[in-house]
Amino acid sequence: MRLLANTTKFELRSSLINMVQNNVFNGLSNEDSVAYVENFLEKCDTMHITRVIKVVII
Repeated sequence: MRLLANTTKFELRSSLINMVQNNVFNGLSNEDSVAYVENFLEKCDTMHITRVIKVVII
């Protein structure tokens, strides 16, 4: 998806990066892919970038 924003620079908080890295999906049969995606989207919802439309983030 193209970046539809009036800014070219932004920073990701290290706490967000850590949350995503700590929840890895490996595609194993005992893992719930839907739960993983829902969890990831919840994390994305905590993020706000000035002048970036929320739809662009996810």
